[in-house]
Amino acid sequence: TPAAPAGALDLLAGRMSCRSFTSGRISREDLNAMLRDALEAPSSCNQQAWHFVVLDQPEDLARAADLAGGNLHFRDCAALVYLCFQKGWTHDNFSVVQGVAAAAYHLMLSAHLRGWASVWNAGTGDPAKVREMLGLPLIFENQGAIAIGRAAPDSPARKPPRRALQDVV
Repeated sequence: TPAAPAGALDLLAGRMSCRSFTSGRISREDLNAMLRDALEAPSSCNQQAWHFVVLDQPEDLARAADLAGGNLHFRDCAALVYLCFQKGWTHDNFSVVQGVAAAAYHLMLSAHLRGWASVWNAGTGDPAKVREMLGLPLIFENQGAIAIGRAAPDSPARKPPRRALQDVV
């Protein structure tokens, strides 16, 4: 297996959550490239049970922000990707949820490596109202949303410290 290119691992470690975006747009081509990268994530038994609902129109982003309450950055991000999965077989240990989480992180890394900022949001608002807004059938569950956009100039430029390895391992 070839080693990672010089600096690649530092680049990955530099990814930060951003909650302050400019109100710029993202091309469908760029967004689709990031979503294709998300599909390369691992999933239990290769189920690939993830589904994404994308909002990128200002009026839809404003509605999402209103539903989410404290997530005002939904209004200014370029795109909001809702992370959904189809309910069903999960090995009784959340394997479908874990697969969606892996795809979500692939999406965030793809955005970062392409020069976009992002943040994962577990709180998207009242589940019934979000389901209605997204038109989700009852067999689907929303797990959260990833806001993607260009970091605003006032966005924090420093990543919060990480826990020490010896405290985790």
